[in-house]
This record gives sequence, C-alpha cells and structure tokens, in this order.
Amino acid sequence: MIKQVNKIEKRIKGEADVSLWLDYLIEPSMLENFVGYCKSFLTKGTSVGSVRKMSNEIVASADSIWLDIIPDAPDFDCRKGCSWCCHQSVSVTWPEVLNIVCYLEQNLKPVQVKALMELSKDKADKILKKMNIKSNVAFHKIPCLFLEDDICTIHSVRPLQCRGGFSEEEDYCKSLFENPKKTQKAVKDGHIRGQFLIIPKLIYNSAQVAMIYAMKEVGMKGSNYEFTVAISILITKLFNGELDSLVEDDLKPAIMAKNFKV
Repeated sequence: MIKQVNKIEKRIKGEADVSLWLDYLIEPSMLENFVGYCKSFLTKGTSVGSVRKMSNEIVASADSIWLDIIPDAPDFDCRKGCSWCCHQSVSVTWPEVLNIVCYLEQNLKPVQVKALMELSKDKADKILKKMNIKSNVAFHKIPCLFLEDDICTIHSVRPLQCRGGFSEEEDYCKSLFENPKKTQKAVKDGHIRGQFLIIPKLIYNSAQVAMIYAMKEVGMKGSNYEFTVAISILITKLFNGELDSLVEDDLKPAIMAKNFKV
C-alpha cells in the first residue's frame, strides 16, 4: 500500500484536475490505489470480520500517508479540547460504524450501553427532525454523541470524515459554528479565505469513497449514512444482543439524502 506521498499538490496539472479535486475532495490516483486495496479484503468474502479488517487497514494506510505529509503541511489549530467541528452531521460508511459499535461492545458495561442508547436516540431524533425540515443543513449544532467535556471519547475509532478535518484557525471554526450560512457565503464570495486544510480531506475522503466503491463492486450496498442516526440503530442492536445478525439494510433509516451536504 502507499507509504510515501510526495507533495500531492504536484499532481494538479490543470483547471480540470483542480475542479475534480475541489468539487469532490478526492485524489484520483490515490482513490484508485485505495479501491484496489479495499477489494483485496472483500473478494474473499463480505462478512462483518472482512469488512472490519478492510476498514482498519484502510484507516491505518490513510493515517500513515497523512503523518508523512504533516511536516510539509500548514500549521493548524486543531487540538484536544477544541470541539467547534463536533456539532454537525458526519457522513459514515458501514465499515466505520461497525468498528465503532464493536469498540463500544468491548469497552462499555451494559448500564453504559443502555444510557448511550437512550442518549443516541434522543440526538438522532433531533437530527432527523432538522434534516426533514431542511435537508442540506449539516451544522445542526447538536453536540456529537461521543463528545464529553469537549473531548472525543472514541478518538481511536473516530470516522474518516473526523480524521480529515484540520483548520488553520480556531476562530474560523467558531464562526462556522455560530453562523454557518454567513461564513460559507463569505468564503464563496471571496471575502474571507476558507481555513480547512485540503490535503487531509483529500486523503481521508479518498479512503472513504474507496470503501464505498469496493463494496458496490462486490454486490454490497455501499451507502453513506448520517453518523448519529446510524450509531443509534447499532447501539440498540448491541443492547438487545443482536450484533451477530447485523446487515447493511439495518441502517436504511440513516441513509444520507442526496442533497444533504456535509
């Protein structure tokens, strides 16, 4: 798998390439490598074990690429205890939520699972209500289910979208939290510069899309899900002792609307 990436920016060779990168935030050659890597885990079977192994390996590869690039990347303000970005919808895949719920199974007591199930249902209902009112609002301002004292409690198994989010300025993230429409319009109109780093987004988005492509190629659903809603469904399964019977279709209620932008 890819171990070194030399200055990804050098791969941009024209306006068409720039458009592809910025419109979809994926890097084509990296995506191709990731897809091949993902398929190597699924062609022998699509069991929960195979899917989870694929997810773990692709996350490790994406992390390795990003760690190699960090020394050449712009400085960023992201740090433990800063959580402005943890109040919005996150797009996740079946392998990612499987890893998280298995992590919870291994680390939580039954009473903690029950409390988390109740909390997740409450948060999921609120998010679904906002999605139904206006389905392109990602910044719902509802704290992440796993955010405690501004710290992520599942950091080691956090979603790819969370792994790829880095900002040069905390104030920019605060502005997005407090007034997302105004801030996004100001960026679009060129009045202010967006502060999110593009390179980590390209890496982790490419990894996530690669898993989706690979799953579809072997006959799986390969859908995108709203994180809190998907987790709420699986935590309920965990509480009821039904993890052994999990299938992708269990997450249908959490499928992202096509016009829901995150």
